[in-house]
Amino acid sequence: MAEIVQTPSLVSSQARAEAQTQAAGPRIYLDVPRALAYVLMTVGAFVFIIPFLWMISVSLLSGGESQAGRMITGQSLLEAFTYTDAELNTPLNVTVPSYVKATDALDRNELEQTAREYADTHDDYWIVGNTVLRGGLVNYLRAWDRANFGRYFFNSVIMTFLTVVGQTLFSILAAYAFARIQFPGRDLLFALFLARLFIPATITLIPNYLTVSNLNNIFDAFYAQIGLTDLARSLGLRWINGWFGLTVPFLASTFGIFLLRQFFRQIPDELYDAARIDGAGHMRFLFQVCVPISRAAIVTVVLFTFIGTWNSLEWPLLITQDKTWRPISYGLYSFQQEVNVEFNLLMAGAVITLIPVLIVYFFAQKQFVQGIATTGLKG
Repeated sequence: MAEIVQTPSLVSSQARAEAQTQAAGPRIYLDVPRALAYVLMTVGAFVFIIPFLWMISVSLLSGGESQAGRMITGQSLLEAFTYTDAELNTPLNVTVPSYVKATDALDRNELEQTAREYADTHDDYWIVGNTVLRGGLVNYLRAWDRANFGRYFFNSVIMTFLTVVGQTLFSILAAYAFARIQFPGRDLLFALFLARLFIPATITLIPNYLTVSNLNNIFDAFYAQIGLTDLARSLGLRWINGWFGLTVPFLASTFGIFLLRQFFRQIPDELYDAARIDGAGHMRFLFQVCVPISRAAIVTVVLFTFIGTWNSLEWPLLITQDKTWRPISYGLYSFQQEVNVEFNLLMAGAVITLIPVLIVYFFAQKQFVQGIATTGLKG
């Protein structure tokens, strides 16, 4: 084969071209579709975060700033002023304490109040013992107290915990049965079960309420026969104004079962065969092999169940006749029903109801994204 001989002029021209390329630096290639996608996602993220930032900003406003329509507060987050009993019991027309703002327009009736009474009757202040608190964070204390968030928060925690645990457990069991166990009519039953996704939840409210109401009558009659009516009422073991009605109708989730079924179908059959050789049955294989592998999908179900239960309002309003059994979303709803609603306190209440959701999502976001991305790859 003949060798190609490069002449000195050709070599020198190639060297000059390489030197010019190195001097000019590396070439930059612009991927227009990808750049456009990043721009659109950035704009979308900014649009979605604006209401959240606005809510936090308004929740820190004072009463006067909220009425004036300001967007950013001029007060500090929190200030503390400590006084003696004599100073707090002194009328304002004698001595004006330092916690009173210079912009406060004190009328004649307020001047006759003591420093303690004035702090108690104004939303911009919060008194603890002999200490008066002032600042944006006081709105959260006022909102918590005015909306009775303490009781509603407790109800939401218990209701959400029972629903999340029950729905996750039943979703795992049902999904495994549809995915790994062969029984007559399995595919038809799953198709009918999946059709439940196309039925609006509003349509099922009245049938569910009638069912729960009849069950409540049956349970009340049973409690009366064995003499445990008062105990059942105090423990909430009832269907109306109790934990049964708030949680049991939601222990089965069509979406959760479908999501986990799709994930369980991706598990290789060889793992089940190896487990059977070791003497494992379906339950042992499910909880020792399938559940650890499917942690991402299970966390996704937990997260969706938590958010749906924590934010639920329509069903708890229908199934509870006593306010003491209603969730934290009702506390926020009752704020909106006030004639002279204060938006700074309303937004503070909204932030309070949102904090548990943000905390749960913060710890579960990695598994959540993984569960959505890897579920449904195999039919």
